Amino acid sequence: AEKTLGFWSTGAQPFVSPEGTAFLLNPGDCIVLDMHYKSNGKPEQEQTQVGLHFADAPPKEEMLVLSTDDRGTIYLQPNQANQRFYTTESTSTETTIYAVWPHMHYLGRTIKAWVKYPAGYSKPLVCINDWDPDFQLLYSLLNPMTIPKGSKIYLTGTFDNTANNVRNPFSPPRVVESGPDAEDEMLLMTLYVTEKKEPKAKAGS
Repeated sequence: AEKTLGFWSTGAQPFVSPEGTAFLLNPGDCIVLDMHYKSNGKPEQEQTQVGLHFADAPPKEEMLVLSTDDRGTIYLQPNQANQRFYTTESTSTETTIYAVWPHMHYLGRTIKAWVKYPAGYSKPLVCINDWDPDFQLLYSLLNPMTIPKGSKIYLTGTFDNTANNVRNPFSPPRVVESGPDAEDEMLLMTLYVTEKKEPKAKAGS
């Protein structure tokens, strides 16, 4: 089974797993890098480095990376500003959130995420009112947020597909949909979490 170790983009700091937690790498596991580049019109040299720091002692909890995204629903009409899309994700067990990494492309303007608890109240995770795709940060929570099973994580973003958006890759503006390329759009948030292990059911119960 595949597991994500993390994401990185311009401006982001590396994630440091808190004491007592660590990512799990089993013997024989293969680390795969999916690299995206932006052309500047001339040949360039690139040297990627990956830094892994091994735990000094067996960790108490496994660090995991969860993602919620638009699931291919983005369809941005040209010459329209403030187009909004959202997505939700439910937790299947008690989950502790340590950091979040929100992500959009050039037409993104705002991005906001929050948690809605089963009891009905909400807590914010991140809010960016002036999205800059060239400066994407990893946001570590000052205090890790533990949320119960059945909580919902909401992610919403607004997009400006007009000529007034100086970052618009198309002139004149044209329809832009979800996709992996820089000229496509995304609404994505990665969460660095630990999950409470559910007790195994006893045989015969």
